[in-house]
Amino acid sequence: MARILIVADDDLEWQALENELAPKLELVRANGREQALSMLERHSDLLAVVGYWGALGSGPELMRRVAAKRPAIARVLICGKPEPEAQALISSGAVKAVVSSPAQVRAAFVAKPAAAAPAPGQHPLRAEPRTVVKLQLPVSTSAWEGYQALWTKDVSRGGVFFFFAHRVVPTSGSKCRVQLGDVTAEGAVAHVMTARLATATNTEAGFGVSFVAPQAVDWWVSLQRAQQPQAAPAPGARTSEPTAKEVEGANNFFNLAVSLYEQRNYGAARQKLELAARMAPNPKFEALQAACNGAQHLRLGTLKEAREAFERALLLDPACEQAKVGLSEAAKQKK
Repeated sequence: MARILIVADDDLEWQALENELAPKLELVRANGREQALSMLERHSDLLAVVGYWGALGSGPELMRRVAAKRPAIARVLICGKPEPEAQALISSGAVKAVVSSPAQVRAAFVAKPAAAAPAPGQHPLRAEPRTVVKLQLPVSTSAWEGYQALWTKDVSRGGVFFFFAHRVVPTSGSKCRVQLGDVTAEGAVAHVMTARLATATNTEAGFGVSFVAPQAVDWWVSLQRAQQPQAAPAPGARTSEPTAKEVEGANNFFNLAVSLYEQRNYGAARQKLELAARMAPNPKFEALQAACNGAQHLRLGTLKEAREAFERALLLDPACEQAKVGLSEAAKQKK
């Protein structure tokens, strides 16, 4: 899984990019120029930087400095109105593109002229959407001996993100193996989100694994069924029955997630649902997470994936109203 650095000191700007890019890319936020430059020095696995033009040309200045530090990284600026300097920035190589809205950023990554082939060990931008799935899988890396059972955050044909908040973490680019039932999948650590960085960016600590060879479509379904008798709580979740206070807290997170869903802030909604599931697991929490994925696919126009996500939500919770509405919208767009 590839990571993209988003430079945005405004929450609405961040949310706009999260809504456009989060379904397929791992996003990391920097609140300003100095933090962005610091993160570039610390994390070699960042593949692109996206920022806003900003007051007094702060965006162009940032991109020039990024180009000097990391010339191979893709750089895209968002500018609401045409600026005379924009074409000069592109011509000089300071940026790959200047676009007018967050909706155009994804296309800028693949716009002509085509980018050069990735360098050895560099991971291409992730092409397939992630599916939120809780599985416990044995993982072997250079950071520990043998296999260690870890919980997944999300999965795809091409890789997995594992929750992992220990001090000693795997190294980006190092080889690893993941046991998928009777099959051992060879892979590499694509990126690492340390506990400290996760706290700073309000995300989950862990690391992403990129498989050497893509797995079968929905390879996780059979494993999920096999593990169903022992519900898959997120890391740190209690194995005992949740208390009344925990159930109340989980429902509060769920209600907040519903509100965020209605605001089309699907990334933030998923985070609240993950918190709810940790406090008191409930199929309706997982169902709304799937509906969030479906809504994001619907926004991107990937109707097949949207329908699959909404159908998965209804399997988990037949009463999920968001999934029912989503399926109806997908049918209308198909026509």
